[in-house]
Amino acid sequence: MEKHKSLMQNWRALAWSKDHIMAIFGVPASWSLLHSNYADKLLHTSIIPEDLYDAQVFFYAAQIITAPQYGFSYDSRLNQSRSDWSILTASAISNIEVRDFIIESVHKRAIWSSTIQSWPTLYSSDRASSTLGGASPAMEPATRCWLQSTFVLYVL
Repeated sequence: MEKHKSLMQNWRALAWSKDHIMAIFGVPASWSLLHSNYADKLLHTSIIPEDLYDAQVFFYAAQIITAPQYGFSYDSRLNQSRSDWSILTASAISNIEVRDFIIESVHKRAIWSSTIQSWPTLYSSDRASSTLGGASPAMEPATRCWLQSTFVLYVL
């Protein structure tokens, strides 16, 4: 068996709950945004099985109804959103409803005008207030990814 398949099987055994990936191994109530999946989709490596993607997207769809105003928290233990993780997660999702919800949540925070600070990487999921100051260098690639995804998905 190829090494990556063996590692994927081990990861899945540790991280998989009945319907989603756990943020903390062995804690089924935990979950997070799977921003790292973007590379798998972009490079077409297919390391992560499609059934896992499908189940995770179905799980995200079920979370939309109770999601805070400014999007999913990047980790279920926190009330904080990360714009970079959100956009990378959305870029790997083919489900239009879920993808658009994530992108629109980040957009809603990006245009929020209750502050003179630049668009932060990390902010409160329900109040939009920055939790670590202004933008970080991570925002440039996330913004490029967002613009490319938005262009490809909405224009074409």
